Amino acid sequence: MKQTTIFLLLGLAVFALFAFTYKNTDVPKSDSRLAKGIVNVIKEGGAQDVVFELEGKQQSFYINRGVEYGFDIHALEKEMLAEEVVIYYADEWSLFAPFGSNAKPIREIICDNRVVYSEY
Repeated sequence: MKQTTIFLLLGLAVFALFAFTYKNTDVPKSDSRLAKGIVNVIKEGGAQDVVFELEGKQQSFYINRGVEYGFDIHALEKEMLAEEVVIYYADEWSLFAPFGSNAKPIREIICDNRVVYSEY
């Protein structure tokens, strides 16, 4: 009986861990948040992510595995550095970052009325 209870509690703990860390990547545009600003930094970060920083913003924004998918940091710098962009991003919650993260995943980025990247 004791062993069954221990396995049941362990199973529930593992299930809860997965449930609370799950991130829905299918965020509709209507549920996304919007950020506008001037790009002052474009760099590679994380696991081949393309990271954008905007003037006056505490957050950074990233295209998940952007380098792996063919984005060139130097080409993006020539095109977008010091330009105003519109970024739609998902404001996700994770058990590992319960108070949020300063890095937000980009769902769409627009520069000069041109969609540079979109998941929609």
